[in-house]
Amino acid sequence: MFNLPIFKCDWFDSNGGVKVDDLGFTLINTNRLVHKSDPFILASQAKQVFYTTN
Repeated sequence: MFNLPIFKCDWFDSNGGVKVDDLGFTLINTNRLVHKSDPFILASQAKQVFYTTN
């Protein structure tokens, strides 16, 4: 048996919905949710992860 780490993701439209503030933090517009048929990715496929509360 082996474990395979995956992330369940909400996908957001990055066209016009992402900017970097004066302190270097990346901000995303969470009102621009796009729907994908597969919400899971392997942890090795992630380049950047944002954790939010629902």
